[in-house]
Amino acid sequence: MDPLPLPRTETETEDDRLEALLIEVLEQAETEGVRALERACDAHPALAAGLRRRWKELERMGLLSDQPLPEIPERLGEFRIVRRLGGGGMGVVYLAVQESLGREVALKLVRPDQMVLSGARERFLREVQIVARLQHPGVVPIYTFGKANGIAYFAMERVRGASLEQALAALKGRDPGTLEGADLGRALQAAMAEDERGEALADWLYGGTWEQCVLRVFRLAAEALEHVHGRGVLHRDLKPSNIMLTPGGRVMLLDFGLAQGGGTDKLTRSATQLGSVPYLPPELLQGGREAASPRADVYSLGVSLYQALCLRLPYEGPTTTATMLSIAAGAAAAPRSRNSSLSADAETVCLTAMESAVERRYASAEAFARDLSNVLERRPIDARRAGPLQRLVRWSQRHPARATAAALGLLIVLGGPLGWAWQEYRSNIALAAEGARSKRNLTSALQAVDRLFTRVAEAELSRLPHMEGFRRALLEDALAFQKGLLADNTSDDDVRVERARTHARIARLETDLGRGEDALRSLAEGLALLDAAAAQPQRERASAELEALAQLRYDEAEVSLLQGLLAPAAASAAASVDFAARLRAGNPDSFRAALLEVDALRVQGMVAAKQGRTDDAAAAFESALERLEALQPALEQLGEHALSASRVGNEYGMLLLGQATPAAARLEEAENVLRRTIARFDARLQGDVPEQAYAQAVLRNTLAYVCAARERPADSVELLDANEPALLLLVEQNPGNIRYRETLAKLYNNRANFKYMSGRAEEAHGELTKAVETLAELVRRVPGSPELLSTLAVAENNLGGFELASKRPAEARELLESAVEHGGAALALAPDDVLLRERLSQHWFWLYDARRDLGETDAAIEAMRGYAKYGPASWRTPFEVARRMAELAELLDENSPGHAQRIEQLGELAADFLRQARDAGCDQWPNLLEHEKLAALAETAALRALVSATES
Repeated sequence: MDPLPLPRTETETEDDRLEALLIEVLEQAETEGVRALERACDAHPALAAGLRRRWKELERMGLLSDQPLPEIPERLGEFRIVRRLGGGGMGVVYLAVQESLGREVALKLVRPDQMVLSGARERFLREVQIVARLQHPGVVPIYTFGKANGIAYFAMERVRGASLEQALAALKGRDPGTLEGADLGRALQAAMAEDERGEALADWLYGGTWEQCVLRVFRLAAEALEHVHGRGVLHRDLKPSNIMLTPGGRVMLLDFGLAQGGGTDKLTRSATQLGSVPYLPPELLQGGREAASPRADVYSLGVSLYQALCLRLPYEGPTTTATMLSIAAGAAAAPRSRNSSLSADAETVCLTAMESAVERRYASAEAFARDLSNVLERRPIDARRAGPLQRLVRWSQRHPARATAAALGLLIVLGGPLGWAWQEYRSNIALAAEGARSKRNLTSALQAVDRLFTRVAEAELSRLPHMEGFRRALLEDALAFQKGLLADNTSDDDVRVERARTHARIARLETDLGRGEDALRSLAEGLALLDAAAAQPQRERASAELEALAQLRYDEAEVSLLQGLLAPAAASAAASVDFAARLRAGNPDSFRAALLEVDALRVQGMVAAKQGRTDDAAAAFESALERLEALQPALEQLGEHALSASRVGNEYGMLLLGQATPAAARLEEAENVLRRTIARFDARLQGDVPEQAYAQAVLRNTLAYVCAARERPADSVELLDANEPALLLLVEQNPGNIRYRETLAKLYNNRANFKYMSGRAEEAHGELTKAVETLAELVRRVPGSPELLSTLAVAENNLGGFELASKRPAEARELLESAVEHGGAALALAPDDVLLRERLSQHWFWLYDARRDLGETDAAIEAMRGYAKYGPASWRTPFEVARRMAELAELLDENSPGHAQRIEQLGELAADFLRQARDAGCDQWPNLLEHEKLAALAETAALRALVSATES
């Protein structure tokens, strides 16, 4: 993946641009290594030296790898580095000496890409400020913070110890039932540096049984957490690696990088705010910012307690999704089943802290700490262990299908014949119920997978910048889980449909990332699942299956269209229309069915237009328009479907605008529809959800088109001005999304044209330059996209035209030659695309003008040949070329050597193109030969011969 172009503002400094570029390179280096640096230096030569310098400094400080450096760096600013202590959530930690004060500190360095979000620097400062104000023995204090050599840092108290995670790792493989408190102390010392092991173990903490020792540690941690919560701070990333122990008995909470203080909820959440999945409570996994609470921290501390008591996590799985499903199910093995030495009260306290239901969890860290003390001091605990009936009720709430069958087993079987009859009856019920029970459990599992990855991978992660890779990983985990379900339920249609939908989600993500071929493969896999089900004899398609087929075929048509595969796009669009129509026939009131049919008809019309089938395109657009008009009355009742409804309004406006020759009435209607839609749904659409913010931007872009078509370009400029900040933010937060960045480039291009129409030509140049730079970067990232190549060529053509109008033909020629190159590459990828062919002919035409102005006659002739090759199939195309031959003749210097021969050569070329015009069915032949624009060549031998032949 190539480095991304850097949006600039008037106040942006070179350091800002260097910082932004460095962040992009660091992200790409995760997969590409040092090649990402070299490509960035090639793409941004002015910043190359600074970029290499910053890279080298990060490398020197160990911030480019999770592995310790062979040689530690010597210093950073006023700090002399002694050795590496470990890595944290934001970077790396060194033991260092602050030479100005002569004291040892733990120096935490922060990777620049942890500052990538808008507000991330505030996040860094927040960590410093939060910890600085938490004066408690259970929180490591911060001494100072700052920035040196471009690297942010803060210096903390040097604590001689190790994390609980390191200590537990030293006990891996041991049976927790055989351990004592002293084992934790010895494991702690083993995890510490050799020169720091002199301090004696505090018997009051590490003495006694394993249970007593662990409960003491967590009582201190819970007391520190209560202090944190009392200051209005949530930790949100509690786990053993963030709990520090010392031999002398200190227990401290670390790493408040994810903490959220009062009033800071508007700060953008970064990727690391997902924390570590095994420690996250169900309410956070299912999404929603309101889910973060003190009880969420209590849950994470409870899971950590379970891990310490049992040397195992309560919820584990082979994949992230599998772990999430286990957490959502909330059925962890009892701690005493994994450590037989534990007391019943210790088990109860642990399970209460990590209750899945928030309301049954400890209300505060203080309550948790109090019950830990109660166990240690052998007092009655406040938490109440659920009795058998309570456990059965809770279990049945989680597993209603299985509970029904289990309830039958609680009945007492009578003896004698009646007993046999009851057993036979119950067996029959069990056989009949087995299929239904399996079906319900399977459906529940599918819904759990869908809920998790839809809310996390799509709803939540799509809001976060730089998360495309993790979204993809979650979707693939869901796919693997569904594949396993299908293996056990080979004939189950619900599983097939859900797997097909997951393939479609992956394809949409791949399309956003510019990987069209991969997207088509994903869609083909999804469709193969549904086609396999259709092959079963005497089987009718269910509504869910028809909807999935209509959606996947629509997606396939759109991606094929982007790839320039017009024939496959046409076939997929037709299939989508058919499936959507069948779905709507069975569900006449379904908004979803109607919208799918509209979308399918729209893409069908777009394919027909690109193939030059204007009548078919018009018919498809008209059919879509009819359905959209029928949907309009329903829009007021949609409410929660604001995004879908906004797209309906946009489609309506685009279709009205997209007529071949829109009448004034149609344009007015289009503007009214778009303005109504914008007004109706602006308040409902959530601006922090990328796709909804994008939908708002698209609505205004479409309205800008309509205003320009209605000869109000100033209104168009105003609309695009208002749109720009939202698109810039989308691009910043979703750097891998091709669609967002392409839309921003189109905004620049179109706004330049609208400014030119408004008499603000002097402002157009900068807009067009930004459009060209952005699109050129996208083409480097996705070189095989005909749409991107052609869009770049159009922007280069427009900028070249501006240079021509500004009397700079040399600059224009360079741009227009590039437009021809990119337009030709686009057409080679999509040879049946009529629009691409027409665009390429225009690029050749404009290139002729530049070469003509530079006096490059032969090169200008070559440009006209290009125009003739790709221009419209009309007699006017060769006639225009003949006219340009006469124009070149007028510009020749009469005193130049070989002037007469040059004129005759141009006459021969003109005569050849005029014959092509005649053969193309020119209705103005032979009068065309006397056209005044051909006067400069009228006396050439070739034209006289053509006139004579015509007269005879």
